Amino acid sequence: MDDLWPKDLALSKVRTPLAILKEQASLLGQRTGGLVTAEIRRYERPPAIRLEDTDFGYGFDVVAPALGGYRYRLFSIYHGIALYPVTIELDDEAMLEIDPESKGRAVAALDEAAFVRVLERIFKAKKARRVIEALWAQSGA
Repeated sequence: MDDLWPKDLALSKVRTPLAILKEQASLLGQRTGGLVTAEIRRYERPPAIRLEDTDFGYGFDVVAPALGGYRYRLFSIYHGIALYPVTIELDDEAMLEIDPESKGRAVAALDEAAFVRVLERIFKAKKARRVIEALWAQSGA
């Protein structure tokens, strides 16, 4: 059988947004001794509010297993088949903190490096810290 695929088919080692979120979720559980964890849930917008090129959507939930699995959606992301750009949606308070110039509730990351920078700002934001610290304290730490 003839191989009809291009010889220079680029199968790169790009980290997907989902892989990056899973890494960070794992690290949160390690940092808190499992008292506060994070879960990534596949999310699909209803057709009426679906944006162009957002086939893949995920919510990043902070979870407190000791509190009956209480979960708090820290942010959501959406991207198309090409992986980047990624749209990150936050609540108003978090958005103002990470991007005071923003006029909306979403920020776009054009590539992996930009996505990682936005995530770092979200995770270091006062809002995220308050949520995680409160869940940790209520979980019996």
